Amino acid sequence: MSPFAQATARFKPGTPVCVLQIEADATHLYHGHVGEEDRHQSLPIGSQQLGRGPLRHTPPSPLELEQAIAEVEDRIMPLARQSLAPSRLVLLAPALAPLAAVSQSAEAVSIEQIERYFQQLAAQAEGDPGAISLFAPTPEFAAALLIVREWMHHLGFEQLEFAAAEHPPQ
Repeated sequence: MSPFAQATARFKPGTPVCVLQIEADATHLYHGHVGEEDRHQSLPIGSQQLGRGPLRHTPPSPLELEQAIAEVEDRIMPLARQSLAPSRLVLLAPALAPLAAVSQSAEAVSIEQIERYFQQLAAQAEGDPGAISLFAPTPEFAAALLIVREWMHHLGFEQLEFAAAEHPPQ
């Protein structure tokens, strides 16, 4: 079963969906309508790839975050010409499993929530002694969160849903 079919099995046929799969060395975009053939694109940005590149420290430094943001923006901005929103955004991202775990009761995670998590990460990067986060700021987590944040901001998604596989069994 394709990642698109697997991630969209709970939706009604015809529902427009964008599945974002963040892996170690690449991010895959599957988009289309449930029950129809999806389109697939790959971007050379991934949770470990950014962790070996600009994001090398835990937490990342402010300069590392800025460099990673620039790299991610360079990769995703060509997709802005495509009409991906207003489809549902479904996320497959093992590096964000801790985020999926705390979000399991929510149907969707808003862009505002993603931005709050990113601001917590940025405060940790700045060395703010009062910065508290629910998540360990590993390079892989930071990379995946940054990819999702930039994706939502630049491509017009207001919320995301985790694929069912992202939620731990209850």
